Amino acid sequence: MKALQDSAFFEGPENSKIFSHNISLLEMDQYKTIGRLVALSLVQDGPGIHVLHPDLYNLMVGRPSKMEDLEELLPAATCKMLQQV
Repeated sequence: MKALQDSAFFEGPENSKIFSHNISLLEMDQYKTIGRLVALSLVQDGPGIHVLHPDLYNLMVGRPSKMEDLEELLPAATCKMLQQV
């Protein structure tokens, strides 16, 4: 799980990571594969992924999020692209 957390699948500071935007990994179904690895880890009482941004985690599991603005979660370059769109 540690190697996965430090991989190209995630970006951002430690304990506040988000999923990276990598089309190549997406086209090869690698995000699905890491999801299965995390699920397998959790089923076997493993550590799971503890580096996700707290608001991202809350959004993923349907919990209320304190996030008021999407810019808190996205990298500055991504926010700039979204503003241009």
